Order: sequence, then structure tokens, then C-alpha cells
Amino acid sequence: MNSRVKIWVAAVLILISPIHLFPQCEITATVNTQSVDSVFICQGDHINLQSQGDCDNYLMMNDFNDGTIGQGWSSNASPMFNNPCGPGPDGTTYLWVGPATNFPRELVTIPYSVNQSCRICFDMKYSVQAVPAPCEGPDLPTEGVHLQWSSNGGATWTDIDYWAPNGGYDANLTNWRNYCRNVPVAGTNIQFRWYQTNTSGNNYDHWGIDNVIISCPSPPTSVWWTGPGGFTYNNWNPPSFPPTQSGWYVVHLSDGQYTATDSIYVHISPPVNVSLTPSNPTLCYGQTSTLITATVTGGTPPFQYLWSNGATTPSVTVGPGTYTLVVNDYAGCSSVSASVTVNANAAPITANAGADQTLCITATTVALSGSVNIATGGIWSGGNGVYSPSNTSLNMTYYPTSAEIQNGLVTLVLTTTGNGSCPAAADSVRIYFSDFLGSVTVTANPVNCNGGNDGSLLAAVSGGSTPHTYVWSTSPPQTTAT
Repeated sequence: MNSRVKIWVAAVLILISPIHLFPQCEITATVNTQSVDSVFICQGDHINLQSQGDCDNYLMMNDFNDGTIGQGWSSNASPMFNNPCGPGPDGTTYLWVGPATNFPRELVTIPYSVNQSCRICFDMKYSVQAVPAPCEGPDLPTEGVHLQWSSNGGATWTDIDYWAPNGGYDANLTNWRNYCRNVPVAGTNIQFRWYQTNTSGNNYDHWGIDNVIISCPSPPTSVWWTGPGGFTYNNWNPPSFPPTQSGWYVVHLSDGQYTATDSIYVHISPPVNVSLTPSNPTLCYGQTSTLITATVTGGTPPFQYLWSNGATTPSVTVGPGTYTLVVNDYAGCSSVSASVTVNANAAPITANAGADQTLCITATTVALSGSVNIATGGIWSGGNGVYSPSNTSLNMTYYPTSAEIQNGLVTLVLTTTGNGSCPAAADSVRIYFSDFLGSVTVTANPVNCNGGNDGSLLAAVSGGSTPHTYVWSTSPPQTTAT
């Protein structure tokens, strides 16, 4: 008894300044039951915004990082703040009850006004049994730490919890752990203490605490939401609604002095559309494949591609056949699909402008008869005349110009159209204009006697139009024509 009295007399009593409150509000927002920073939805979908939170008065918030016992405490244990037994729970300074005193060792708070909704949270660690001071841990059943409360200035104390050492090697106790306990009493003069009733001496049974928080909830005075497009709602949970634009939805919680917020970004994914190019292409004669490329608009990238041939890329190289592509976007909205049919020409594309023609110089029209193979049509070009009914008619009439007739030749070209992705083919026809289209055969009847003039020439004409006109010319040694 005497030795214990001497210890109490010698103990250093540290008294701290009056109580300070540290109000703080916390709130968490969720959308569609998800607590996330952002969410993707499809255009037209509803969202369900919810929130949960409260405002606490922090009667004590002590992390000992300033190297002192801090506000709101007294202690007889001369605690250490040099982290003598390894790092703290968060790597910062902690309070360590070492060999400065024997027992009892205690940390006592000043009185607080609390209720049964208040909580005490802290980190605590026992040192391991049978190692040198100041890191020798408790092992006997009575050498643990009590968490207690008192409503009469410390005259009597009641346990909130007790942590028996379990032999001194329990890893749950010899490593830093966080503990939270509800305050079991309501009152205006309630103190709390961490208390070790028994030790084996100054150099034994050491322990430490850190990050002590005593908090009591206070009702928030207001909760409200804000969002894009002027969205507002004055309560915890707005009714479900379909947002019309992407943006931040923010919930605010206030106790009249302090405000907490939480926010969620809502991405609205527009409808996905996909197109394929080229559209329904035709392979040229001798070509075996072509490249089909998908173009996606709307939606939210990245996109997932799945072709009916198993390909998963935006572009595929394929041969003749029909292919279908299904596209999904990151938001997971409805799939969209598109199909393409690849055809193949069984023969080369050709054009035939017809045989060359020779016409009379008096002709005013040319009848053209062209044809194409594989292509769907053709177009005439060349010359300066008029095509009737149009130069896209395969069988049509061409009206040459007078200059073309006088020149005696015009060349017209028929080029295929409707070739798909294949090159066009062309063929030409020459139109000749002549002033005589027949032929003449001359038969000679010689004179009977040398030097006579009873010979004759007979011209036979084929072709042309009657009547014919004849013009003879003499050639030496003749001097006249008969």
C-alpha cells in the first residue's frame, strides 16, 4: 500500500485546456444503389438518387501527431511520443504507455455532455510479452486495459469494455487495431478513461493508443440536391426520373454551420448507330475479297464489335456472301446491327459501240446501237452533235454537226455505267461521211485498126442513187472522149 501511495504522489498529472467541439458532416450519394464516382445510363433511362449521412460533433479528435497528449486529457503515466515500439497504425506519432509508472496506469478525459448515440473510436496495441522495456507486453489476465466511464467526477468507474491479454502473444492484440464502442450512458458530466489496474512493474506490460475520436451525432438542418439543367430537390432521396443531360449530381448536407457534399457524374449515352461501307459492294471479275468498315455514331466508347464470321474488329476483309455486324457500347445500351451483301461479277465488264459506219455526205442522222455486259447501263460521248433521246440510251440517234460531216469522220465512245466498285469499260465507233458510196467498172473496146477512133469505153456503176452523172477525161495519146 505504501509503495503504491508513493507512486501516486510521484506521478505527473497533466491537465489540459477546456472542451472544444469539432463539428463535422458526412454524406454519401448513390445512384441506382451504386456508390460510385460516375455512372453510365442509356438515353431515356431513369436514375434513382439516394443519400445517407449525418453531422457529428467531435468532442475529441486526437492523433498525438504534435508529440503531446493534446486537449481533453489527464494522465498519471507520463506517456511517450517517440514511437518506441515500431510504427503506428498510420505511420505517424502515437501515445505509448511505457515504464514511467508501475500501476495503476490511466488516461482520463475531461467531462463531456454525451448521450447513448455517441461513440468512442481509437486504435490500440499491446506490446509482445517478454521483450525489453519499453516494449514488454501484458500477459496475465488482470494486466489488460479497461475502457471505462464515470458520471461523478471519477469517484466510481464502470467498464465499457476490457481487453484481456490472452497470454501476451495474441496477434489481434499485439498489432494495431481500431476499436469503436457505443457510449452506454447519457449525461452532462461524463468522463472516460483507459485504465490498467495491474502490472508486473515499471518495465512490464506496456501498451499504446492512437487516433482517439469521441463523437456525437447532431441532426442536420437541411439536405438538398443540385444537378445539370437547373435540377434541384430539397430532401434526401429524389423520386426516380430520366435525366436529359449528362453532368454532376451533388447532394449537400448542412447542420447550419458546416456543409458536406458528395457527387456522382451521370453520363447519358445517346443511341448507337452503325453503318457499313462500302454498302453491298460487288467484286470485280477476278477479285476475291474486299474490305468492309463499320462507322459507329452515338453511344459511349469503347465499342464491342462482333461479325457473323467471328471477327471482332471494326473492319473485315471478306469474300462473296452476306455478313452481319452487332455493336455494343460501354454503357451497355441496346445492341445495334447492320448487314452487308458482297456480290461478285461472273464475267468482265464490256461495252460494244457497234460496227463502224460509212454514210452519205448528205446524211443528217446516225443510228447507234450499243450494248453492255455486267454493267447496268452506258453513256455516249464524243462529237459535238446531239444525242436523242439522250446520251444514256444505248440505242439512240446521233445528229452530227455540219463540221463533222464536212470533215468526213466523227468518233463516238460508249462507256459503261453502273459498274459497282469496278472500273468502267469503253468501246468506240467511227462514222465516215462520203460524197459517193458506189463503185465504177470501166470496160474498154479497142479500135479496129491502128490509128482508128472507133474504140469505146463502157462504165458500169453499182450502188449509189440514179440517175448517175459521168465526167470523162482524156489521157495521152488520146485527145477526145466519146
